[in-house]
Amino acid sequence: MPTICIDESGNFEKNTKTLLIGGLVYHGNDYEEERNSIEEFLKYECQELGIDYPKGIHAKDRRHRSDHVQQKIQLKSKIKDYLRTSGKYQFLMMIKPHHYQSKSSSNILDDEVASNLYENMIIQLLITYLFHNPDKENNTKIHLEIAKRSVPVKITDFETIEEYEALGYESKDLNYKGEKLYYLTSQSTFKSMLALAMEELGQNTDGHFAFHVDSINYHSSKKDEERPTTPFLYLADFACDIIRDSVAASSFIDGKEQVHSDFKISEFIKVAREVTKKPLLFWTYDEINIGWKKLYQSFQQKDLMEFLRISYDLKNSSSPFLPNYSLLWINKLESRKHVLFDPNSFYKYTNEFKEYVIKQKKSQKAERLQEAAYVGESIWSLVEEWESKHGTSIYQKEKYQLADSMIIVYNHLGNVKQSEFYFNICVSLAEFVSPEDFCGTVLSVATMFANSFQFDKAIEWSDFNVKKLEKIKQVGPNVFPVSMSPSKTLESRLLLLGKAYSSLGQMYSFNGDSEMAVMYFEAALEEFAGDPGNQEMTISFLLHLALDLKNRELYDQYVIHYLNDKGIMEQFKYLSSLEDVQDHSYKLFLFVKSLNVFQDPLSKSETKEISRFLSELLFVRKSKTVYPWQLIYKHAALWLQGQSKHSLDLKQLKFLIHNTVQDDDQIILKLMNLATELFLSDLYKSSLENKKQTVETFKEICSLNDGTAGYFNVLFEIESFEDQVNFIQDCFRFTYI
Repeated sequence: MPTICIDESGNFEKNTKTLLIGGLVYHGNDYEEERNSIEEFLKYECQELGIDYPKGIHAKDRRHRSDHVQQKIQLKSKIKDYLRTSGKYQFLMMIKPHHYQSKSSSNILDDEVASNLYENMIIQLLITYLFHNPDKENNTKIHLEIAKRSVPVKITDFETIEEYEALGYESKDLNYKGEKLYYLTSQSTFKSMLALAMEELGQNTDGHFAFHVDSINYHSSKKDEERPTTPFLYLADFACDIIRDSVAASSFIDGKEQVHSDFKISEFIKVAREVTKKPLLFWTYDEINIGWKKLYQSFQQKDLMEFLRISYDLKNSSSPFLPNYSLLWINKLESRKHVLFDPNSFYKYTNEFKEYVIKQKKSQKAERLQEAAYVGESIWSLVEEWESKHGTSIYQKEKYQLADSMIIVYNHLGNVKQSEFYFNICVSLAEFVSPEDFCGTVLSVATMFANSFQFDKAIEWSDFNVKKLEKIKQVGPNVFPVSMSPSKTLESRLLLLGKAYSSLGQMYSFNGDSEMAVMYFEAALEEFAGDPGNQEMTISFLLHLALDLKNRELYDQYVIHYLNDKGIMEQFKYLSSLEDVQDHSYKLFLFVKSLNVFQDPLSKSETKEISRFLSELLFVRKSKTVYPWQLIYKHAALWLQGQSKHSLDLKQLKFLIHNTVQDDDQIILKLMNLATELFLSDLYKSSLENKKQTVETFKEICSLNDGTAGYFNVLFEIESFEDQVNFIQDCFRFTYI
């Protein structure tokens, strides 16, 4: 039967530096007895210290009267002893960070209107404690002791008065002060808000609330002397004072103000535990607490996937209070997440995760893919934990599907080591899935090896895929055991063969074997008959190979199926006709690259038209930071520079190229981007020192992966700097230049 006693500290209406709602929670079933005990304790200690009880214990009075400073310190010390001896108290607080402000077009919600900030904070503290608190015990009765507030407003402050009047606050005229006094929260306020929260959260609790909302009675008037004293609220007042002794928005060091974005909460966490022997009940009025409430709600609803996603976001929060939340709250739920794992729902987790990975892959955002990796790794660890505990293996087909999805995630993050780890798992579980499922995994694995410049391995596995799928094509559905019951049609499996041919063509292109590449690309096109999407993608690969070879005949043979015509201006008109050409980046990449490779003659008006278009892409439209935009910018800049009367904004160009380096986590793309910077270094007019630094960065990234270290091993043996630059340029071909 907890008793929650709450007061506040700070001027909420003026939004002063340190704004907090604080107090104590008493964990005892003897509300009346404890109330009397506090009263007797305070009476005795005040008598011993020569303090008039209760009038002399007001924190404001004790702060501003110098003759009471020592008494204040002594009384606070005695109160700490009381809390320590009791063993049933816990400090409670919510603080408003410097950066956070809840803005709204509604005057009911906007923190800057009237006293909304105070009311929103105290309601959020109660809601978080009562409904998002893993430490809260199930109780039948809860006492709420809350200090009532009132706010004086100058009668000349018409704007503020209008705010309070519009919100229906009760008021009293203080004509002798030239003020109006507005009365804030009452028991009906808290009852209504808590009832609404309980309904929204589905808290069908049998809990019984007892509300005691009143102003703290310090006997400051004859009328107050006739009212009952408020012992629990006296403790809440002292609790806020004790909190203020530790927390601080800023402090002065050597005469300079130092802002504490975390208000030095870590120090008070230690103080609170030392005094009460219990952890601090601490939350903040900002985004991280919103995230915490969502995390707790997902835990209560046993929604594992949602719990893991929110957990990732919280762990990567930029909030200065993240260490405090981790220590006090997040780690508690993390340590218990195994209870959310239901082996009978494993198929549901893997299917949901697969869809989730596809969605994050399409977003092309490294942060979302990192989130997917965290979610997948968490599920995998829960599987291993369950298997270890029960001494048996869980559903093998679903384990395969999870590992397969993880390969896709790590491929896009450029983490070859983890991709290989999960591929080895897929190999060990291949007997539990259909052959075409394993071949689909191998397609991803070929990409994995290509991403680390291990083209020989990529060709080896792509060749394995082709042979396996050719066998399926030859013998048809009978290749599967009856027990396998493949869900896919033979036609869909032959589509996979087309993808395998296309993949093998790409690997041979990267490896410099153009004859084999063309053969497999053309085989893929044959398999993709009737599938314009995959045909177009394969044709784009063939066209990049033709540009590598400077083979105009091969290029013209296929470009009409990709850019609608052989002529440059016809291709340009086609691209210009697209609703948003930036959404067709691969077509744009091929077109701009072909301008530099073939150098087709153009009239002055044609040159001017294309120049205007490329300049707009480079310097007017919103920049893009994902592949292949860095190469579009590169080829656009090279072509524009080649036009005698055209000058480039080199600073903006360098920003565009370099910005993609910052956003791409894949090793292959980082190396490609650095190679691009080297290629454009003369255009940038980069210093020799900057070029050497780029090469050193290139070497450092190569060393991070065994595949790239092996592929570029000669680079570390070349002594001449110019030869190093040339070697790097020669290593890139096909769709990476």
